[in-house]
Amino acid sequence: MKTNALFLSAVLVVSLLVTTASAQNEASATMLKKLQSTIIKGVKGEGIIPIFEAFNKKWETGAGNSILLKHRNPAKFNATNIPDNGPVIDVVIDQPNGYVSADNGGGDGDYIEACIWKRTNGHRLFAVHLGDPVDPEIDLICFYDYNPATKTLTPEKSAVNSFKPFFKENADNYFSFSLPRKGKDLIVEETYYGWHDPENILIEPSLHHIYTFDGMNLRYHATKVECYDKLMESFSENAIMSDEDAEMTRLALIDVDNDDTPEIWLSDSKGENSSLYCVSEGKAKLIGEKNFKYGVTFYKDVVLTSGGCGTGCYYTSYSHVKNSNVDYVLNCIATFPVLEDGEIGEEYEYSKNEQELTRKEGEKIVKSFGEPIELNPVWHPLAK
Repeated sequence: MKTNALFLSAVLVVSLLVTTASAQNEASATMLKKLQSTIIKGVKGEGIIPIFEAFNKKWETGAGNSILLKHRNPAKFNATNIPDNGPVIDVVIDQPNGYVSADNGGGDGDYIEACIWKRTNGHRLFAVHLGDPVDPEIDLICFYDYNPATKTLTPEKSAVNSFKPFFKENADNYFSFSLPRKGKDLIVEETYYGWHDPENILIEPSLHHIYTFDGMNLRYHATKVECYDKLMESFSENAIMSDEDAEMTRLALIDVDNDDTPEIWLSDSKGENSSLYCVSEGKAKLIGEKNFKYGVTFYKDVVLTSGGCGTGCYYTSYSHVKNSNVDYVLNCIATFPVLEDGEIGEEYEYSKNEQELTRKEGEKIVKSFGEPIELNPVWHPLAK
Protein backbone atom coordinates (compact mmCIF):
# COMPACT_ATOMS: atom_id res chain seq x y z
CA MET A 1 0.00 0.00 0.00
CA LYS A 2 1.25 3.44 -0.85
CA THR A 3 2.73 5.90 1.62
CA ASN A 4 -0.25 8.24 1.40
CA ALA A 5 -2.53 5.33 2.38
CA LEU A 6 -0.46 4.73 5.49
CA PHE A 7 -0.61 8.44 6.22
CA LEU A 8 -4.38 8.34 5.86
CA SER A 9 -4.66 5.48 8.35
CA ALA A 10 -2.71 7.48 10.91
CA VAL A 11 -4.81 10.54 10.33
CA LEU A 12 -8.10 8.67 10.44
CA VAL A 13 -7.53 7.54 14.00
CA VAL A 14 -8.30 11.08 15.07
CA SER A 15 -10.07 12.29 11.96
CA LEU A 16 -13.26 14.27 11.69
CA LEU A 17 -15.04 11.84 13.98
CA VAL A 18 -13.71 8.81 15.84
CA THR A 19 -15.24 5.98 17.82
CA THR A 20 -13.30 6.56 21.01
CA ALA A 21 -13.13 9.51 23.35
CA SER A 22 -9.33 9.73 23.39
CA ALA A 23 -7.93 13.24 23.20
CA GLN A 24 -6.25 14.51 20.05
CA ASN A 25 -2.57 15.18 20.67
CA GLU A 26 -0.63 17.81 18.82
CA ALA A 27 0.83 15.46 16.20
CA SER A 28 -2.57 13.98 15.41
CA ALA A 29 -4.10 17.44 15.11
CA THR A 30 -1.33 18.36 12.66
CA MET A 31 -2.06 15.34 10.47
CA LEU A 32 -5.76 16.05 10.62
CA LYS A 33 -5.15 19.59 9.46
CA LYS A 34 -3.24 18.26 6.45
CA LEU A 35 -6.09 15.96 5.50
CA GLN A 36 -8.70 18.69 5.86
CA SER A 37 -6.65 21.07 3.73
CA THR A 38 -6.15 18.68 0.81
CA ILE A 39 -8.28 19.36 -2.26
CA ILE A 40 -8.53 16.44 -4.69
CA LYS A 41 -8.32 17.56 -8.30
CA GLY A 42 -8.87 15.91 -11.66
CA VAL A 43 -12.14 14.10 -10.94
CA LYS A 44 -13.24 12.55 -14.25
CA GLY A 45 -17.00 12.61 -13.76
CA GLU A 46 -19.85 13.31 -11.36
CA GLY A 47 -20.96 9.72 -10.75
CA ILE A 48 -20.02 7.66 -7.73
CA ILE A 49 -17.26 5.67 -9.54
CA PRO A 50 -15.17 8.60 -10.87
CA ILE A 51 -15.56 10.52 -7.62
CA PHE A 52 -14.64 7.49 -5.53
CA GLU A 53 -11.76 6.64 -7.87
CA ALA A 54 -10.28 10.12 -7.40
CA PHE A 55 -10.54 9.78 -3.62
CA ASN A 56 -8.95 6.33 -3.59
CA LYS A 57 -6.15 7.50 -5.87
CA LYS A 58 -5.25 10.17 -3.32
CA TRP A 59 -5.96 8.13 -0.18
CA GLU A 60 -5.56 4.53 -1.29
CA THR A 61 -6.97 1.66 0.79
CA GLY A 62 -7.19 -2.06 0.13
CA ALA A 63 -10.96 -2.02 0.46
CA GLY A 64 -11.13 0.88 -1.98
CA ASN A 65 -8.98 -1.04 -4.45
CA SER A 66 -11.37 -4.00 -4.26
CA ILE A 67 -14.29 -1.81 -5.33
CA LEU A 68 -12.41 -0.47 -8.33
CA LEU A 69 -11.12 -3.93 -9.33
CA LYS A 70 -14.66 -5.29 -9.33
CA HIS A 71 -15.87 -2.29 -11.33
CA ARG A 72 -13.20 -2.77 -14.02
CA ASN A 73 -13.59 -6.54 -14.37
CA PRO A 74 -16.62 -7.88 -12.47
CA ALA A 75 -16.51 -11.28 -14.19
CA LYS A 76 -13.00 -12.08 -12.96
CA PHE A 77 -13.22 -10.25 -9.64
CA ASN A 78 -12.21 -12.35 -6.65
CA ALA A 79 -12.01 -10.50 -3.34
CA THR A 80 -9.94 -13.21 -1.68
CA ASN A 81 -7.09 -12.69 -4.15
CA ILE A 82 -6.71 -8.96 -3.66
CA PRO A 83 -3.22 -8.25 -2.24
CA ASP A 84 -2.77 -6.22 0.95
CA ASN A 85 -6.49 -6.14 1.61
CA GLY A 86 -7.38 -8.81 4.13
CA PRO A 87 -10.62 -10.75 3.90
CA VAL A 88 -12.98 -8.44 2.00
CA ILE A 89 -16.18 -10.49 1.82
CA ASP A 90 -18.75 -8.42 -0.02
CA VAL A 91 -18.34 -5.64 -2.56
CA VAL A 92 -21.34 -3.58 -3.64
CA ILE A 93 -21.38 -1.23 -6.62
CA ASP A 94 -24.72 0.53 -7.05
CA GLN A 95 -24.13 3.31 -9.54
CA PRO A 96 -27.80 4.28 -10.05
CA ASN A 97 -28.10 5.02 -6.33
CA GLY A 98 -24.61 6.53 -6.06
CA TYR A 99 -23.28 4.01 -3.55
CA VAL A 100 -20.28 1.67 -3.22
CA SER A 101 -18.97 -0.44 -0.35
CA ALA A 102 -16.46 -3.15 0.54
CA ASP A 103 -17.23 -5.09 3.71
CA ASN A 104 -14.80 -7.30 5.61
CA GLY A 105 -17.59 -9.45 7.01
CA GLY A 106 -16.44 -8.86 10.57
CA GLY A 107 -12.89 -9.97 9.80
CA ASP A 108 -9.55 -8.21 10.17
CA GLY A 109 -9.55 -6.39 6.84
CA ASP A 110 -10.29 -2.73 6.33
CA TYR A 111 -13.71 -1.64 5.05
CA ILE A 112 -15.13 1.32 3.22
CA GLU A 113 -18.39 2.73 1.89
CA ALA A 114 -19.13 5.91 0.01
CA CYS A 115 -22.12 7.69 -1.46
CA ILE A 116 -23.13 10.92 -3.15
CA TRP A 117 -26.09 13.25 -2.78
CA LYS A 118 -27.12 15.70 -5.53
CA ARG A 119 -27.10 19.25 -4.23
CA THR A 120 -29.55 21.89 -5.38
CA ASN A 121 -26.66 24.03 -6.67
CA GLY A 122 -25.55 21.31 -9.10
CA HIS A 123 -22.67 20.11 -6.91
CA ARG A 124 -22.44 16.74 -5.17
CA LEU A 125 -22.00 16.00 -1.49
CA PHE A 126 -19.59 13.07 -1.26
CA ALA A 127 -19.29 11.05 1.96
CA VAL A 128 -16.75 8.34 2.78
CA HIS A 129 -17.08 6.01 5.76
CA LEU A 130 -14.12 3.72 6.38
CA GLY A 131 -12.30 1.89 9.09
CA ASP A 132 -10.08 -0.93 10.21
CA PRO A 133 -10.81 -3.23 13.18
CA VAL A 134 -7.13 -3.91 13.86
CA ASP A 135 -5.42 -1.86 16.57
CA PRO A 136 -5.43 1.09 16.37
CA GLU A 137 -9.11 0.55 15.60
CA ILE A 138 -10.67 3.23 13.43
CA ASP A 139 -14.17 4.00 12.22
CA LEU A 140 -14.79 7.44 10.76
CA ILE A 141 -16.55 9.54 8.21
CA CYS A 142 -15.48 12.50 6.11
CA PHE A 143 -17.22 14.76 3.58
CA TYR A 144 -16.35 16.57 0.37
CA ASP A 145 -18.06 19.01 -1.97
CA TYR A 146 -17.67 18.00 -5.60
CA ASN A 147 -17.70 20.93 -8.02
CA PRO A 148 -18.39 19.71 -11.58
CA ALA A 149 -17.12 22.98 -13.08
CA THR A 150 -13.66 22.65 -11.52
CA LYS A 151 -13.71 18.84 -11.20
CA THR A 152 -12.46 19.09 -7.62
CA LEU A 153 -13.32 17.53 -4.28
CA THR A 154 -13.04 20.01 -1.44
CA PRO A 155 -13.15 18.74 2.19
CA GLU A 156 -15.92 20.22 4.27
CA LYS A 157 -17.46 19.74 7.69
CA SER A 158 -20.94 18.38 8.24
CA ALA A 159 -23.39 18.42 11.13
CA VAL A 160 -22.38 14.78 11.54
CA ASN A 161 -18.91 15.99 12.52
CA SER A 162 -20.45 17.75 15.50
CA PHE A 163 -22.09 14.60 16.81
CA LYS A 164 -21.48 13.84 20.46
CA PRO A 165 -22.72 10.77 22.31
CA PHE A 166 -25.99 11.36 24.12
CA PHE A 167 -24.36 9.96 27.25
CA LYS A 168 -20.94 10.49 28.83
CA GLU A 169 -18.22 10.74 26.22
CA ASN A 170 -15.90 8.59 28.33
CA ALA A 171 -18.49 5.90 28.98
CA ASP A 172 -18.20 2.27 27.90
CA ASN A 173 -19.73 2.96 24.50
CA TYR A 174 -18.96 3.11 20.83
CA PHE A 175 -20.58 4.47 17.72
CA SER A 176 -20.34 3.92 13.99
CA PHE A 177 -21.80 5.21 10.75
CA SER A 178 -24.02 3.90 8.00
CA LEU A 179 -24.36 5.62 4.64
CA PRO A 180 -27.59 5.23 2.66
CA ARG A 181 -27.64 2.95 -0.36
CA LYS A 182 -31.24 3.98 -0.84
CA GLY A 183 -32.94 7.03 0.59
CA LYS A 184 -31.19 10.10 1.95
CA ASP A 185 -30.66 9.38 5.65
CA LEU A 186 -27.25 8.89 7.21
CA ILE A 187 -27.26 6.95 10.47
CA VAL A 188 -24.92 7.34 13.42
CA GLU A 189 -25.33 4.27 15.61
CA GLU A 190 -24.58 4.65 19.31
CA THR A 191 -24.55 1.66 21.63
CA TYR A 192 -23.10 0.50 24.93
CA TYR A 193 -21.34 -2.74 25.80
CA GLY A 194 -23.57 -3.15 28.83
CA TRP A 195 -26.60 -3.31 26.55
CA HIS A 196 -25.30 -6.31 24.57
CA ASP A 197 -26.77 -9.78 24.61
CA PRO A 198 -23.68 -11.95 25.26
CA GLU A 199 -25.35 -14.93 23.56
CA ASN A 200 -26.11 -13.03 20.37
CA ILE A 201 -24.02 -9.90 19.97
CA LEU A 202 -25.62 -9.22 16.57
CA ILE A 203 -28.92 -8.49 18.31
CA GLU A 204 -28.15 -5.52 20.49
CA PRO A 205 -30.12 -2.48 21.63
CA SER A 206 -28.79 0.73 20.15
CA LEU A 207 -29.66 4.31 19.24
CA HIS A 208 -29.86 5.30 15.59
CA HIS A 209 -29.30 9.04 15.18
CA ILE A 210 -30.85 10.05 11.87
CA TYR A 211 -29.31 12.78 9.72
CA THR A 212 -31.50 13.76 6.75
CA PHE A 213 -30.26 15.43 3.57
CA ASP A 214 -32.08 18.72 2.94
CA GLY A 215 -30.86 19.35 -0.59
CA MET A 216 -27.54 20.88 0.44
CA ASN A 217 -26.47 19.44 3.79
CA LEU A 218 -27.16 16.75 6.34
CA ARG A 219 -29.25 17.87 9.33
CA TYR A 220 -29.98 15.99 12.54
CA HIS A 221 -33.61 14.89 12.50
CA ALA A 222 -34.33 12.53 15.40
CA THR A 223 -33.16 9.36 17.16
CA LYS A 224 -34.67 5.91 16.86
CA VAL A 225 -34.35 3.43 19.72
CA GLU A 226 -33.67 0.10 18.06
CA CYS A 227 -34.92 -1.82 21.11
CA TYR A 228 -38.14 0.26 21.24
CA ASP A 229 -40.30 -2.84 20.85
CA LYS A 230 -38.58 -4.40 23.86
CA LEU A 231 -39.24 -1.28 25.91
CA MET A 232 -42.90 -1.29 24.97
CA GLU A 233 -43.16 -5.00 25.73
CA SER A 234 -41.75 -4.44 29.19
CA PHE A 235 -44.07 -1.47 29.68
CA SER A 236 -47.17 -3.49 28.72
CA GLU A 237 -46.24 -6.34 31.03
CA ASN A 238 -45.14 -4.34 34.07
CA ALA A 239 -46.71 -0.88 34.09
CA ILE A 240 -48.92 -0.15 37.07
CA MET A 241 -51.24 1.82 34.82
CA SER A 242 -50.62 0.75 31.24
CA ASP A 243 -51.29 3.62 28.82
CA GLU A 244 -49.92 2.36 25.55
CA ASP A 245 -51.67 5.19 23.71
CA ALA A 246 -49.42 7.81 25.30
CA GLU A 247 -47.25 9.13 22.49
CA MET A 248 -43.59 9.23 23.44
CA THR A 249 -41.86 11.94 21.44
CA ARG A 250 -38.50 12.40 23.13
CA LEU A 251 -35.78 10.45 24.91
CA ALA A 252 -32.92 10.99 27.34
CA LEU A 253 -30.13 8.85 28.72
CA ILE A 254 -29.48 8.87 32.47
CA ASP A 255 -27.31 6.78 34.78
CA VAL A 256 -29.31 5.75 37.83
CA ASP A 257 -26.67 3.42 39.28
CA ASN A 258 -23.57 5.32 38.04
CA ASP A 259 -22.07 2.33 36.21
CA ASP A 260 -21.36 4.16 32.92
CA THR A 261 -24.13 2.22 31.16
CA PRO A 262 -27.16 4.47 30.67
CA GLU A 263 -30.81 3.91 31.37
CA ILE A 264 -33.37 5.05 28.78
CA TRP A 265 -36.01 7.63 29.66
CA LEU A 266 -38.92 8.16 27.25
CA SER A 267 -41.40 11.00 27.57
CA ASP A 268 -44.17 12.82 25.78
CA SER A 269 -43.59 16.41 24.72
CA LYS A 270 -44.96 17.91 27.94
CA GLY A 271 -43.46 15.43 30.38
CA GLU A 272 -46.90 14.33 31.56
CA ASN A 273 -46.31 10.71 30.60
CA SER A 274 -42.94 9.00 30.77
CA SER A 275 -41.31 5.65 31.37
CA LEU A 276 -37.81 4.59 32.39
CA TYR A 277 -35.92 1.44 31.50
CA CYS A 278 -32.67 -0.26 32.33
CA VAL A 279 -31.09 -2.31 29.55
CA SER A 280 -28.75 -5.22 30.20
CA GLU A 281 -27.71 -8.27 28.20
CA GLY A 282 -30.12 -7.44 25.41
CA LYS A 283 -33.12 -7.18 27.74
CA ALA A 284 -35.08 -4.10 28.79
CA LYS A 285 -36.89 -3.73 32.12
CA LEU A 286 -39.31 -1.04 33.23
CA ILE A 287 -38.03 0.73 36.35
CA GLY A 288 -40.33 3.74 36.62
CA GLU A 289 -43.41 5.40 35.13
CA LYS A 290 -45.15 8.73 35.26
CA ASN A 291 -48.71 9.54 34.24
CA PHE A 292 -51.76 11.44 35.49
CA LYS A 293 -51.82 9.30 38.63
CA TYR A 294 -48.22 8.36 39.36
CA GLY A 295 -45.01 10.35 39.66
CA VAL A 296 -41.30 9.52 39.60
CA THR A 297 -38.64 10.37 42.20
CA PHE A 298 -34.94 9.56 42.04
CA TYR A 299 -32.56 8.39 44.75
CA LYS A 300 -29.04 7.07 44.43
CA ASP A 301 -29.42 3.75 42.57
CA VAL A 302 -33.21 3.92 42.95
CA VAL A 303 -36.24 5.00 40.90
CA LEU A 304 -39.44 5.50 42.89
CA THR A 305 -42.88 5.34 41.30
CA SER A 306 -45.62 6.51 43.63
CA GLY A 307 -49.21 7.68 43.67
CA GLY A 308 -52.74 7.07 44.88
CA CYS A 309 -54.30 3.64 44.52
CA GLY A 310 -57.84 4.41 45.59
CA THR A 311 -59.57 6.12 48.49
CA GLY A 312 -57.29 6.18 51.53
CA CYS A 313 -54.57 4.24 49.69
CA TYR A 314 -51.07 5.18 48.53
CA TYR A 315 -48.73 2.99 46.51
CA THR A 316 -44.92 3.18 46.29
CA SER A 317 -42.58 1.03 44.24
CA TYR A 318 -38.79 1.39 44.58
CA SER A 319 -36.72 -0.17 41.78
CA HIS A 320 -33.15 -0.64 42.98
CA VAL A 321 -30.80 -0.70 39.99
CA LYS A 322 -27.39 -2.36 40.05
CA ASN A 323 -25.13 -2.94 37.02
CA SER A 324 -27.92 -1.73 34.75
CA ASN A 325 -30.29 -4.40 35.99
CA VAL A 326 -33.08 -4.52 38.56
CA ASP A 327 -31.44 -5.72 41.77
CA TYR A 328 -34.73 -5.78 43.67
CA VAL A 329 -38.12 -4.06 43.87
CA LEU A 330 -39.47 -2.80 47.17
CA ASN A 331 -43.23 -2.22 47.18
CA CYS A 332 -45.42 -0.64 49.81
CA ILE A 333 -49.18 -0.21 49.96
CA ALA A 334 -50.18 2.27 52.66
CA THR A 335 -53.83 2.48 53.62
CA PHE A 336 -55.47 4.98 55.96
CA PRO A 337 -58.79 3.55 57.15
CA VAL A 338 -61.27 5.48 59.26
CA LEU A 339 -61.39 3.82 62.68
CA GLU A 340 -64.50 3.34 64.86
CA ASP A 341 -63.57 6.35 66.98
CA GLY A 342 -63.32 8.51 63.88
CA GLU A 343 -59.55 8.67 63.88
CA ILE A 344 -57.50 7.86 60.79
CA GLY A 345 -55.46 4.68 61.09
CA GLU A 346 -52.27 3.67 59.27
CA GLU A 347 -51.47 0.28 57.76
CA TYR A 348 -48.35 -0.51 55.73
CA GLU A 349 -47.76 -3.64 53.66
CA TYR A 350 -44.15 -3.97 52.47
CA SER A 351 -42.73 -6.58 50.13
CA LYS A 352 -39.32 -7.09 48.54
CA ASN A 353 -39.36 -9.06 45.30
CA GLU A 354 -42.87 -10.16 46.32
CA GLN A 355 -41.66 -11.49 49.68
CA GLU A 356 -43.49 -9.93 52.64
CA LEU A 357 -41.57 -7.70 55.04
CA THR A 358 -42.48 -6.14 58.35
CA ARG A 359 -43.07 -2.41 58.42
CA LYS A 360 -39.84 -2.00 60.35
CA GLU A 361 -37.86 -3.95 57.76
CA GLY A 362 -39.39 -2.00 54.89
CA GLU A 363 -38.82 1.40 56.45
CA LYS A 364 -35.21 0.48 57.19
CA ILE A 365 -34.60 -0.18 53.49
CA VAL A 366 -36.33 3.05 52.48
CA LYS A 367 -34.19 4.99 54.97
CA SER A 368 -31.05 3.50 53.41
CA PHE A 369 -31.88 5.22 50.10
CA GLY A 370 -31.10 8.60 51.60
CA GLU A 371 -32.50 11.86 50.29
CA PRO A 372 -34.05 12.32 46.84
CA ILE A 373 -31.80 13.64 44.09
CA GLU A 374 -32.65 15.84 41.14
CA LEU A 375 -31.83 14.83 37.58
CA ASN A 376 -31.72 17.25 34.68
CA PRO A 377 -31.82 15.12 31.54
CA VAL A 378 -31.04 16.42 28.08
CA TRP A 379 -33.99 15.57 25.86
CA HIS A 380 -33.75 14.60 22.19
CA PRO A 381 -36.47 14.05 19.57
CA LEU A 382 -37.60 10.45 19.26
CA ALA A 383 -38.23 8.77 15.90
CA LYS A 384 -40.47 5.71 15.69
